Amino acid sequence: MVHCTTLMNPYLLYYDYSAYYFKVVEDLSSKLQQQQDWVIYQKGRQMEEHDLVLC
Repeated sequence: MVHCTTLMNPYLLYYDYSAYYFKVVEDLSSKLQQQQDWVIYQKGRQMEEHDLVLC
């Protein structure tokens, strides 16, 4: 939410949006890392299952 004082000062407006987008990037990076970790875990499980079948 943009405050009235922010509208009067373009530098504060830029800072608010900059902080917002920085937070969005952090959140997306975190979610991507979680997905990558999940994929690596699943691949490891599949390899273990495959090894058990071969034995």
